[in-house]
Amino acid sequence: MNCPPRDSGPARSLANLALQLTSAAGRPSASRWRSQLNAGTLGGHLKLPTHVVDRIRQFVASTGKDGLHVDNEAARYGGIPLLGTIGATWLMRPDSSVWDVDDDFGRPLQPLPTEFHVLALVAGIEPHPWLA
Repeated sequence: MNCPPRDSGPARSLANLALQLTSAAGRPSASRWRSQLNAGTLGGHLKLPTHVVDRIRQFVASTGKDGLHVDNEAARYGGIPLLGTIGATWLMRPDSSVWDVDDDFGRPLQPLPTEFHVLALVAGIEPHPWLA
């Protein structure tokens, strides 16, 4: 796979790489969001399709809020888990805002830095293919 040139900046390179990976995975609908993805941010700038908003709300309503599993943690904060690892859970709410939290380590809910929004969305497509 050809990676974007290094001098294009980390956010731009990440956005381009994410689009390459998404296209390679056969997710043509990502091209609809190309302008928003290249902007390097999702929260507050991307209007999610109604069916995606409905799926996020359905996930939150049907998922238990107790426990330390990333699904429970994301639902507790009103979203779907995009990525879960030791020390971090990245989640997306129905308003397209993207957040970072970790109850295991006592890290409070905080906005995910914009340079990680595209990576979070690409990671979230695997457990939630309806995001594509």
